[in-house]
Amino acid sequence: MNELPLTWPEMSHEEQLDWFSRYWLEYIADGETAGLRAEAPEEIRKAWQSWTKQS
Repeated sequence: MNELPLTWPEMSHEEQLDWFSRYWLEYIADGETAGLRAEAPEEIRKAWQSWTKQS
């Protein structure tokens, strides 16, 4: 599975979104997301929650 990159804290907000988009977001239509995929591990869920609070 795709774990958080070691450089996660240094990545920009946009780079983090690109990473989530590439590996863990569930899409309902082209460009529309429904949040994280169901199988996302706890570490990814916590990072997503933190990321969305910063948005």
